[in-house]
Amino acid sequence: MSHDLIKISVGGQGVTQFLVLILPELKDLKFELLVIEMMIVKISLRGEERVKIEVARIKRP
Repeated sequence: MSHDLIKISVGGQGVTQFLVLILPELKDLKFELLVIEMMIVKISLRGEERVKIEVARIKRP
């Protein structure tokens, strides 16, 4: 059983949103995080801001 964890960071102020898709009954287990994709995108929005998207797959050991 595996779920995706998506972390999106916007700007230098550290504004971060988490979208964590984990069943409540799994939250007490120990997970192994495998980063399967990392993408850094620079956009022009009120100057230059950075959008960092990290996607990790959480697998049950």
